[in-house]
Amino acid sequence: MTFQVCAKHFKIVSLLAAAKSYDGELLELSNIQRTDMGVYYCIASNGIPPSVSKRMVVQVHFHPVVKVPNDLFGAPVGTDVSIQCNVETSPKALNSWFKETGEKLMDSSKYIMQEVPVNDYTLLLNLTIRNLEKRDFGSYVCQSSNALGKSEGFVRLQERHIVKTTMAPVHQIPDKGKKKVKDKIVVPTPPPPTKKKKKPKPENARAWE
Repeated sequence: MTFQVCAKHFKIVSLLAAAKSYDGELLELSNIQRTDMGVYYCIASNGIPPSVSKRMVVQVHFHPVVKVPNDLFGAPVGTDVSIQCNVETSPKALNSWFKETGEKLMDSSKYIMQEVPVNDYTLLLNLTIRNLEKRDFGSYVCQSSNALGKSEGFVRLQERHIVKTTMAPVHQIPDKGKKKVKDKIVVPTPPPPTKKKKKPKPENARAWE
C-alpha cells in the first residue's frame, strides 16, 4: 500500500500504539498486517505557517481468528460461571456461542453474553452461565464469521465437587496421676416428726369424773 501526496516537504504520522513518523513524499507499507491498522496523518509544511494536514484511515481485512485463553473451567452445581474467548476480525464479524450439541445460545436470564472491545480489531467475548445444572456441563463453541471466513474455539466446562470435611469428636483423656473422685449423691434428710399436742379437756368434763 502506498500513500502519495502533492507536496515537497511533509511528514506522515501513524497514530498507532507506538506512534511513528516518516519524512518523505511517499509512505509505502509492505506486507501489511493487522497491526498496521489505524489512523494516519499526512502533515505538509514548507516552513511558512500554517501547516496543512490530512487524516487517513487504514483498514486491513482478514478472516476471524479465535483465541481461547483458558479452555477448561470447573464450577459446582448451583453457581454462576463465566467463560471467555478473544476474537480478532476485520471487517466486523458475527459472533455466537453454541453448545456441543449444536444448540445456539441466546442472550437470556440463563445465558448472559458480552462483547468487550480491546482494540480496533479485537473483541473479548464473555459468556456467563447462571445457576449451573447437571445438563450445563460439557463443551461450548465460540464462533466468529465474516465475509472472509469463519473460526471457532472450544471451551470445556466440567463439574467441580465440593468436599465437605467433618471433624471427629475430641475425647478427653483423664490424667493418670490424679485419682478420679466419684460424684457423691446427696440425699436430703427428712425433717424430724412433730409431736402432736393433746387438747386440754374442758373443766365441765373434769367435774363429772
